[in-house]
Amino acid sequence: MWKQLLPKLGVPGLTLLTTFFAVGVSVIITAVSMIFFQRPNPITSLMFAVVTPLMIAPPLCVIGFRLMLKYYQLQTELGRANRELTQALSQVKELSGLLPICSSCKRIRDDHGYWNQIEAYIQKNSKAEFTHGLCPDCMQDLYPDLKIMKKR
Repeated sequence: MWKQLLPKLGVPGLTLLTTFFAVGVSVIITAVSMIFFQRPNPITSLMFAVVTPLMIAPPLCVIGFRLMLKYYQLQTELGRANRELTQALSQVKELSGLLPICSSCKRIRDDHGYWNQIEAYIQKNSKAEFTHGLCPDCMQDLYPDLKIMKKR
């Protein structure tokens, strides 16, 4: 209940509401005890029932509600930071360390000892994707009769 009222009323409003509640409960308890025990001076008892909560409740309420407000602010901030970290972690997937690669065919050995094509290994272990083409040198070697201008 306090969780919904605190953002709406703020610390001063909730302190006032709680203080009135404390005064009301104190007056009811005092009235019941006066009836039950038949105290001789009802005016003094009722004044004591009203003044005591008015002196004690506001400072305690302010402290408590400020702590609750700070707690909810920190909880909200922590939740936001956790969402950001989870999102960042889901986006991070990178290769690191040494990759055993064949000098001849350029296949990469995975953790299980299998040799994979470099494209397949990198796609599996990162977010990189490949497109294929031919560089000018390979184009010249494979298709020598085509005239291709090399970039300098």
